[in-house]
Amino acid sequence: MKNIFILIISLINSINIFGQAYKPELDGKFLPAKIIFGDDVVHDIQMMYQQPEFFKNPLNKFKIIKNNESGSYTHSGGIAAFLIDNNCWALKSVAGQNQFVIFKTQGAIEQFEYIINGKLGEVTTGAYVVIGQRTKTITRNALTNESVEGILSPEKLKQWILNAPEVLEDYNKAEARANEEQERIDSENGEQKKSFITGATIKEPTEVDLNRIINNYNAWYETYNSGKLKYYFIQKPTWINLPERVKSQAEKKAEREKLMATAYSERSTEVSPELASAKDNVPDKKETFLGKMDRIVKEGNKIGVVVYVKPIRNASMTEFINGQEIISEVGAYHDPLLLATGTDLVKELNTALGTNNIELIDINQIPYREMKIMGTKIRIDDFWKTKYKLVFAYTIDPLLKFENMSIKGDIKPTTTINVRSNLVVTEYNGPSTSTSQKNQIQILNMGGFVTPTVVHEKESKEVELMYKKTLEKLEVPILEKIKTERASGIEKVVKRVN
Repeated sequence: MKNIFILIISLINSINIFGQAYKPELDGKFLPAKIIFGDDVVHDIQMMYQQPEFFKNPLNKFKIIKNNESGSYTHSGGIAAFLIDNNCWALKSVAGQNQFVIFKTQGAIEQFEYIINGKLGEVTTGAYVVIGQRTKTITRNALTNESVEGILSPEKLKQWILNAPEVLEDYNKAEARANEEQERIDSENGEQKKSFITGATIKEPTEVDLNRIINNYNAWYETYNSGKLKYYFIQKPTWINLPERVKSQAEKKAEREKLMATAYSERSTEVSPELASAKDNVPDKKETFLGKMDRIVKEGNKIGVVVYVKPIRNASMTEFINGQEIISEVGAYHDPLLLATGTDLVKELNTALGTNNIELIDINQIPYREMKIMGTKIRIDDFWKTKYKLVFAYTIDPLLKFENMSIKGDIKPTTTINVRSNLVVTEYNGPSTSTSQKNQIQILNMGGFVTPTVVHEKESKEVELMYKKTLEKLEVPILEKIKTERASGIEKVVKRVN
């Protein structure tokens, strides 16, 4: 019988029967937590993890370890809210009884999950596992005390925001956008997608983001009624603008082609006479890397460094189509200063490799070649036509990371810059019409680094502003930092060629 009981317990624990997934492996362990007693002060503590049936009970015997104190103690009663395992539990009245619920949204329109299994005040020993759904969701208008079980419908939400003209206007714009997008999807894809069973056309519905509207209503209320509502462990809500309209694949393709045309506007498909290849590059299988460099120069050709700098952006601005990285230019920022690192890199490589033959390449003097990969039109640098037969391609990729973090009990917006860099040394072989090339050296980490975290008072997604504010935390100019960190990468190059 014991084995059957254990089997049932294991089966139940393997499925998500709790809104935020009760984790039996944590049961009885002390986790970092925050707690608010009657003094409204946030205390950083450690709390013993328990099952939701215990956590919901305001008279539960909570096991707590205060910071800078050894040993735990039992605390019961007088708790307003606590945060553990990324769940915010706060005291609410449910069906006339006080219990701790899990807040999903806080504000004038709030949403929380409450435990429906297990009796209030019940304390048992051993595992207490209930078969079936453990929670219900309540969406509540804190101003009128009107509640809706489950997710709020668009119709009910419109009723609740009628007294907020800015929010209602925002909702109407979002609804018009959704209808417009639905019509576009129907016209582009409606006839292409059919049900395998019925043969009927499958539509892709677009909807208004109700969570964004609720957030904006809460932000609107806070603007006009500051201090009337209490928030636990979160920042007060701020307005979220209607996001940019989702572009169709055709629009994305046209945008990519326009960006590509702009990027290559100063370049040609033909090489200038002074840079034209002096001799077809035919490598000697027995030559060393340094020997290859000497041969290329003696044949009248060149060795060069080209610097590619990706725009400063956050991760959401990048997508991959047919394996090709596509970076959205909308909102991104190009720091022209980063290109200047090429001058130092040329000096470093010449010194490290004992030569004076490596020079900096002006990419605008290099012709390009147009080709298609899996139906996508791309352009590549056509080094085959030029004297540059051995190219050190150095790429700098600065990614701006936005993150909300707990700073001394308050949730604050923060940013860091993750500067990544790599080096690929490619030899271009054959005549000017060739496509033959070989990577001689590839170093994925040429000395990347992450800047110190910068805490901001107000949240902003403006990339240029946040990038420059974050750079202020660096103790040295960014070019000097890049050069210092790159030293380890230069050492890797030397080891590869010897």
